Amino acid sequence: MADKTPVRVVFNSSNVATGMAEFQSGETVGVANGGTGLSSIGSAGQVLKVNAAGNALVFAGEGDLSIQNLVAPSNADLSLTTSGTGSIILNDLTIADNSISTNRSNDDLQINASGTGTVILENLKIGTSGSTVTTILDEDNMSSDSATSLATQQSIKAYVDSEVSSVSTTSISQGNSNVTVVDSGTGNITIEVDGTDRITTVAATTTTATGHSLVIGASSATVGGKIKFLEGTDNGTNGVTLVGAASTADVDVVLPAAATTLVGTDTSDTLTNKTLTNPTINTASMTGSVTIDNITINDETISTSSNSDLVLSPGGTGGVVASSIRLSGTTISSDDSSTININENVIVDGSLTVTGALDFSDANLSNVGNIGADQIFGDGDTNTSITFSGSDVITVATGGSTAATFNADQTTSFSGAVNVTTTTTDDSFLITTTEDSNSAAPVFTLKRNSSSPADADYLGRIKFKGENDADQEVQYASISGKIIDASDGTEDGAVEFNVKKAGSNNIAARLNSDELKLLNGTTLDVDGAGTFAGVVTATSVTSNDFTSNGSNADITIAPQGTGDINLTAGADVNIPSGIGLTFATTEKIESDGTDLTITVGSNGDINIPANIGLTFGNDGEKIEGDGTDLTITGNLINLTAAAAVVVPSGIPLRFVDDNEKITSNGTDLTINSGADINLTATADVNIPANVGITFGNDAEKIEGDGTDLTIAGNNIKLTAATDVIIPTNVGLHFTDANEKIESDGSKLTITSGGTAFALPTSDGSAGDFLKTDGSGTLSFGSAAASVSDDTRAVVKTNKSVGTSARTIDFFQATGTDAAFYFMALNDLTNDHTSASVFTVCHNDSDAFIGGPRGGASGTSNTLPSTEADISSNQVRVKITAPSADSKISFYKIPLSRANTANATSGVTITTANTDVDSASESIDTFAHASFRAAKYFILIDDDAKTETGVTEALVVHDGTDAFIAQYGTINTGNNDMITLTAAISGSDVVLSAAGLTPNLSLKIHKTLLSDSMTAVTNSNQKIIGATTVSSSATAFDSFDMDDNNAALYYIVGKNASEGEFSVQEVYMSGAPGEAGVSAGPFVSTKGTTQLTFTAAYLADEDNSVGLNIASTSGASTVVNAYRINALAE
Repeated sequence: MADKTPVRVVFNSSNVATGMAEFQSGETVGVANGGTGLSSIGSAGQVLKVNAAGNALVFAGEGDLSIQNLVAPSNADLSLTTSGTGSIILNDLTIADNSISTNRSNDDLQINASGTGTVILENLKIGTSGSTVTTILDEDNMSSDSATSLATQQSIKAYVDSEVSSVSTTSISQGNSNVTVVDSGTGNITIEVDGTDRITTVAATTTTATGHSLVIGASSATVGGKIKFLEGTDNGTNGVTLVGAASTADVDVVLPAAATTLVGTDTSDTLTNKTLTNPTINTASMTGSVTIDNITINDETISTSSNSDLVLSPGGTGGVVASSIRLSGTTISSDDSSTININENVIVDGSLTVTGALDFSDANLSNVGNIGADQIFGDGDTNTSITFSGSDVITVATGGSTAATFNADQTTSFSGAVNVTTTTTDDSFLITTTEDSNSAAPVFTLKRNSSSPADADYLGRIKFKGENDADQEVQYASISGKIIDASDGTEDGAVEFNVKKAGSNNIAARLNSDELKLLNGTTLDVDGAGTFAGVVTATSVTSNDFTSNGSNADITIAPQGTGDINLTAGADVNIPSGIGLTFATTEKIESDGTDLTITVGSNGDINIPANIGLTFGNDGEKIEGDGTDLTITGNLINLTAAAAVVVPSGIPLRFVDDNEKITSNGTDLTINSGADINLTATADVNIPANVGITFGNDAEKIEGDGTDLTIAGNNIKLTAATDVIIPTNVGLHFTDANEKIESDGSKLTITSGGTAFALPTSDGSAGDFLKTDGSGTLSFGSAAASVSDDTRAVVKTNKSVGTSARTIDFFQATGTDAAFYFMALNDLTNDHTSASVFTVCHNDSDAFIGGPRGGASGTSNTLPSTEADISSNQVRVKITAPSADSKISFYKIPLSRANTANATSGVTITTANTDVDSASESIDTFAHASFRAAKYFILIDDDAKTETGVTEALVVHDGTDAFIAQYGTINTGNNDMITLTAAISGSDVVLSAAGLTPNLSLKIHKTLLSDSMTAVTNSNQKIIGATTVSSSATAFDSFDMDDNNAALYYIVGKNASEGEFSVQEVYMSGAPGEAGVSAGPFVSTKGTTQLTFTAAYLADEDNSVGLNIASTSGASTVVNAYRINALAE
């Protein structure tokens, strides 16, 4: 059942009840009478509560709640949920997500059960790591062996007591397993028996196990400790006992290092200090020294008495064999055919003839006479040397093609001079390495091993000798190494190149660690490009180009002593723009491609001798001094200085004669002229900060402080032959920056009262006015608008309708695809009127119509019902009125994809888009600087599916973002055909559409709305200009019901202070003695309605109704509207 409208008692002006009537919009029932006192519901999410004053009910946010008991229904959860990242605060506890924390610093968090209750915590973890505890068990035997359960104190104690009680205090037993007793650190392990005998394992001083000792205590005062080794047979009945000495002195028994057998005393006797006479000794082992006649054998040494020979004489042809060396007569040989190694020096006084190879291993040969051998080589492990005594010359001669080859894996050393004589022109001295890394090899080293190295010592020299034409040996060149600095840590060296020059040895070049010097008249001739890293010192350098080596590196030319740098050129010496010639550090000559700049140091001068002039071009432009006067000659003389051109105090600058001069007395500057003083400059005439130019006195003055320029005078008059030019982004201030005129190079901005207004960059049409977009951008708008186009809007009046459906309009299906209707209905039976809106479309076989939206003047529901069909290719629109005697008038906007032309008339525009696909794309735009909002009525045509549809939308923007409300959608198919969105792009508001299917065709009717519309009225349309409203109802519009009794409004609201904007569809109607208004679809930058509406029958005007508007944005809300009206008589 539909909602019913309550009724109220109607009182006349004398407060006398005159009857009953329905409640009207805006009327309320007070709390005292059982009502709420509210005329509308609140926004989504608000609750009904008592206001802050405690005297009324309001819809508002929840705010703070005071609840004594918060109980969920039986078996239901109680959920407390915060918004966003907020937390739930319970007294001194905070619940955030899955975390509970205390609010006061250092407070404990206590969880206590009441009475005998328990606190149950599941899956407990202490800290951020470790195991999760699921329960606490009371098990004395710990049988669960759980990784997630804790034990009680009682169960831990019971388990430990049980384990300790099972450990014997008199024995350690572990069945068949090993028992290990481990000390802590470096301690010992001692086993005591009856407090006397003991076994101690003594820790070693090292960490290795072999360093430990086993100490066995003595069995009595006279018998040392014993170790008994039981035999492996007879079940260990017998054994061997090692008995320690009873002596108090330490005795070491050292076991053999190699495998051997210790024999017991029952098989032999021990002889101590005994003399054996003619004994027979079998396999004897002796310790200490043994003397036999004059031969003494001590350990591994056999020696004779003083000066006695040791003669080893074998029998017959036998030899003497020592280890593996056999002495047989005068022959030494190897007894086992292995190599005989002599590891020390061997002195051979005579000749040594060796058949085969002679390997001296690591020993050296010294004082050698002659050696004749096929090969002489070292053994590859350490150095082997052959030393020839005296001043003999070592000659290596072979009969083969190679004179001598030295194959040395290490270093081959020669002491003294080594002369190599050859007759070949090929490699006379070749060092070859087979080492294959990237290291430098082979290496040729000359070393001077001086015991007292000093600076300037020569280290080695390679000489190049030949013969002259007198058959004399001549050194023509040499390369020498030299010490420059022998200090430890700062060593420097050099290489000198010495050549014969005019019969004398001459150092031609020296290469130091930081420079290459060409000496004694040597020049450098580089064929091709030469690269020098560092300093080049030369008497003369000839080259076409000099380029520094490396990015941003310098080229320095430095003469010696008082020498000059002379530049001689056949044409010009060219120095690039921006590159200067510097002198010392502060003196510089530089050109920027236009000007030449000469810079000198502080208080420095540029000195030119007397009677020597500086000419510029020719002598017609010249500066010259004669020692007294300085003469500057030229057609024009221009003085330009980075700081100042200083003329001494009292010295004038004269022009022609003394009548025209400039003089300073140290305080004031005086300019004398016989007539005018003209200042002409190609750039600036610079006057220092806080120094002014006065005219007459200080009351008329121009002065700058380094930031601002101040012009003072009674009146300041600017006179120019053409323009007074002010630079881009530099403004003219009036008092302060709140009043300013400024250009950014493209447009002029005027600031007034702190608000900046950007002026248009092109002119408007004749009669246009200047208007703002609310964001400071001004544009031209039409002052006189033609509200609609009669060829597009159709008006029909005074059609009779009743309680049965009656056709009020029809149109050819082939000529029109959809239509928008605004209808005024007059219920003559009940004296009520209504204003309503609906749309209709068709698919050539059937028509589809939307239900009316709108409002009525009276309390009864007087909106009509609608229906449509197609008959004989005619689309018929039918109305059923609320009473049998009713009249309707309507305002129709028909649209046809094929027959409606694109056109503009005033603020209404018709356009088309013939191809809208499923991806969102722009279908319409309007300039956001010119218009605040728009109302759209859109026809959608899908030829592929023979479907059509209509939709409506309201769009508003705030200068940054655009907002849209889509509504009134009708489809001939089962789905909405397009989805609309809005956004700002550049200077335009862009309306975009995404199609349900591709290749949709649109016909768009648009009504543009602005913040400052100019009032204009036609027969069925009206623009209501800018009206300022506040939070109280303010009269906005009215109409005489002899002209109209229903109206449709599109109302735009703007509050610049709040920065909020809105557009809304509103319906108003009136009948004798009553008026009604209803708010329709809206869109607002606030997200809620910005405007509220009331209607009243105007008692002070004859048969008129009025529309009042109040703003939720408060005072200074500017309202404009576009109205469609009709009269149903």
